[in-house]
Amino acid sequence: MVVKHSWCEDGRQEVEGDFLVKSKDGFGGPRHHYSFYPADSCGRLVSAARFLPIYGEKLEDFHWAIAYNSEVSSHLHCRDLWMHVNKSAGWSLVHVKTPWDLFVAIGHGVLGAFWS
Repeated sequence: MVVKHSWCEDGRQEVEGDFLVKSKDGFGGPRHHYSFYPADSCGRLVSAARFLPIYGEKLEDFHWAIAYNSEVSSHLHCRDLWMHVNKSAGWSLVHVKTPWDLFVAIGHGVLGAFWS
């Protein structure tokens, strides 16, 4: 099993899970089992909302100025954490029989990361 997570904006939480279900194991992707959103011990969704200001608090107090000209965004990005459980795809690199096969596998991974 492979568990992948993504931080989704409001209203877009199920897009990736729906795509994985519809594509099944086509296009070289893994077979999707299910998606879910995790909750903390109190039953609240794991969300970026707990790190954002509540009504009446100043947005500037929650801004981390990384650069000198860093501006405070006027749009807050509230996102929820979603987990996607998929079947493993491919084989582990520990099963490669020759150095050349390892080189080719790593090259494919680099090209996949570059083109995605």
